[in-house]
Order: sequence, then structure tokens, then C-alpha cells
Amino acid sequence: MTGGDDEQYRVPGLAAPVEVLVDEFGVPHIYAGSEDDLFRAQGFNAARERLFQLDLWRRRGLGRLSEVFGERFVERDRAARLFLYRGDMHAEWLAYGSATKRVATAFVEGVNAFVRRCEEDPALLPVEFRELGYAPARWEPRDIAVIRSHGLFYNLEQEVARALTLRDFGPEVEDLRRVREPAHELRVPEGLDLSVIPDDVLDVYRLATTPPEFTAEDLPRRRTDPEGSNNWVV
Repeated sequence: MTGGDDEQYRVPGLAAPVEVLVDEFGVPHIYAGSEDDLFRAQGFNAARERLFQLDLWRRRGLGRLSEVFGERFVERDRAARLFLYRGDMHAEWLAYGSATKRVATAFVEGVNAFVRRCEEDPALLPVEFRELGYAPARWEPRDIAVIRSHGLFYNLEQEVARALTLRDFGPEVEDLRRVREPAHELRVPEGLDLSVIPDDVLDVYRLATTPPEFTAEDLPRRRTDPEGSNNWVV
């Protein structure tokens, strides 16, 4: 596989050469002869550019932060594991489409190929791993499907906020709190007892779905937050 600046990599599993061209804006364009090679190269290139971010997301989603960051993250890991998919993986893959498992496997193989490259050549390892003193983990295709806590939230916070406002103050205050589009009259369904909703109803959910917060104690050798994206302005 040929990457930017004419770098060449041997990526196990590729059926034919793949070219990755990085344009003037830093956006990679991948040219491959098959869908499998395309996704395998995409996984490799994503890991080459964002391995620490990918590893951190995987650890948060699977509930494995405390393995490397300590016991302060045990409750966050517990919350994340409550949301993991535990059903029939064969049926789950088919629900996404007949090719999904195959392309997910190819993508993960690409990620793992770059992880192996880092093991062979530690100079390729992102600085975050060296600073924090641990190594990136290998992926399994099912990791992509079983992690549900990265995309559950949508309007749940607003639904609960509405329920708590109705519980404590009634529809008149909710009319002031948030505009409804389209406008309609609020009515609590018969049989729904809002008084049983506790104030902390979303605490576990928030632990499972929000990015982890790190302190200097968690990262004694780091001076900055370990995750960021598109946050630099020149």
C-alpha cells in the first residue's frame, strides 16, 4: 500500500496494491481494486492518523478504561458495559446488510495491521501511548457492533428534562422552558406516574455515553487532555 509522501507499507490481506493520496487539505483519497481492499486500507490509514483516538473510543465503549487509567474509571466502565449488545451476532450482522460483517472485518484487519507495525517499529507509536505507558489493543470485528454507547443519546436528555419539569411544575412551566415544533398541547398519558422518576435517572446513562474526563492525577506525565479533534486554529 502506498500512502502520502510516497510511503509504502505491507498490509497483510490486501489482494492488490492500494494507493492513498492525501490532498492539500490533508484529506486522504483511497484507490483500491476491491471493496475488501478499500476497507482494509481505510482501517490502516485511520489507525495511522488517529490510533490513540480509536483506541480510547474502543476502550470507553467496551468499558475497559480502568485497565490503563486506574480504578477511578471502574464505575464508568461498569456503565458502558451495561449498554453492550449481547444478542445473536449472526442475526445482528445480517440486520445491517449482507456485506457488513465482511467490510467490518476488513476495516479491523487494517487497524490491527497498523498496530502490528507499531509493535515492530515503536517509532510509529503515537506519543500518547509512550507518555501514558501502555500499548494499543487489537480490535475484533464484533467490537464495532456491540458498542452502543457512542450513539444512543439523540433526544433522551430532552425527554427526561420534559418529564422532570412536568413532574415538578406542570405544563405551564414546560411551555416556557422549551418551544415545541410543531406546537401542540402537552398531555401526560394516562397511567404514566412521573413521580417515580428519580432525579438521578440519567446518571449511569451519562457515564456510559459521555467522553471520559481526565485529571492531572490520572495522567501524571501529560500536560494536556488526551483526546481532541479539529481543535487547532492557525
